[in-house]
Amino acid sequence: MNVLNKIKPGIADTMKRLPEDIFINDNDKYRSIFNPLICPFTDRVEKFYETSGISHKVNEKILELVPSYYSGIKGGDLNNDISWVEKLQVKQTDQINMNYVLIPKHEIKANKISACVSENGNRLILYITNENYTDIANALANVFIVVLKDNIAQIFSSLNYVRTINYIELHIKDTLDPSIILFPTVAMKRNIKKFINVLVNVAEIFELPRSKINIFYDDDSTIVAFNRNKPLFFNLRCDIEH
Repeated sequence: MNVLNKIKPGIADTMKRLPEDIFINDNDKYRSIFNPLICPFTDRVEKFYETSGISHKVNEKILELVPSYYSGIKGGDLNNDISWVEKLQVKQTDQINMNYVLIPKHEIKANKISACVSENGNRLILYITNENYTDIANALANVFIVVLKDNIAQIFSSLNYVRTINYIELHIKDTLDPSIILFPTVAMKRNIKKFINVLVNVAEIFELPRSKINIFYDDDSTIVAFNRNKPLFFNLRCDIEH
């Protein structure tokens, strides 16, 4: 400011009174005159411009696509109406770590992720490390995702126990014939055996007793799995179809 006052007395005071009218030009031609005001030509500034551009691009894409998502919904409830988009800020960062705890050992693990959403007061902040729109969509899902029509409590209450294989209980929806599980076809028997082997391996990895693992068959539910207190329930239908 002292340099500016020497060049043109009073200019610094004017700029202090009207900061919104200040124009900073980082052109090298003006460096000798406006050196106190211009952005330094460094890698940090270059990175700032680059990351700001990516954040702006992602934000524009969200503003473009989310309204069409809402307009295409024909049923179900939403966690939030579309107004949350106006509160969303997109910020790029170098790294995002997600911590989680493995039970029963209580081991703390960390995974690097490329997107997550954080609430800051009445605003939502989407942190990203790159333009991975799959991860961005997953991070935003909890903000506006359609609540599943399946009610877990209703599904659980509609299940009937059929049999136990390798300490894993098999259940079926009360409107279905238990013989589907009790006297399975060759194809169904193969599917059950394969699914049990997968779940046994999962139980061993996480040191879960097999008695906590349950399989249920519901030909109408889209829920892949759920937990009821401590027992876990996995939908055989989803495994067969996928």
